[in-house]
Amino acid sequence: MSQVRMEQKQMVNGLDVDRIKGLVQMLKKQRRAGQMTMIGRTMWQEGGAATTLFDGYEVDGVMEHTAARDMRLEADEPIELGATDRAPSPPETLLHALGSCIAGTASTYAALLGVNLTHLDVAVEGDLDLHGRFGLGKNVRPGYQQIHLRISIDGDADEETLRNIAAAGYQYSTVRDTLAGGVEMVPKIEIFG
Repeated sequence: MSQVRMEQKQMVNGLDVDRIKGLVQMLKKQRRAGQMTMIGRTMWQEGGAATTLFDGYEVDGVMEHTAARDMRLEADEPIELGATDRAPSPPETLLHALGSCIAGTASTYAALLGVNLTHLDVAVEGDLDLHGRFGLGKNVRPGYQQIHLRISIDGDADEETLRNIAAAGYQYSTVRDTLAGGVEMVPKIEIFG
């Protein structure tokens, strides 16, 4: 009777380190690979409520995971804006995206270094001026004026390594980079019906 040897995945912080290392090596060799297009569609429900569906994304021009993926995010607006506050507001969802991206990026860097994290917390606060939302101030932006972050981290590494992991989480976060560097928006308005 032959024994089948099952290869154990190297898991650190819940991440498949071998898969990540394989991706990094492939990206180093193939400079044109690794182009992703994230795709979502938001449908207004009523009032301030909307649902965004994410049912796949493109990697190097090929749609991935369309059959297995049925992810959605719900949003609403606060009662103060006339809505029902049944779900996080879009600006709150942006804070969630930022904090989650920084945490995920830091966790990945820790895993690649073999550092097991025991604590990782990203506190985020954003300051808004509602005058901007309603066009009531000539120089008042409708978006966040400032976002405050505090990254708290611990694990089985020295303080300098943990500090570097947290800094890498911040520096290489896709969402943080998008917010800090700006992104070109290409709106197209269609009249339905």
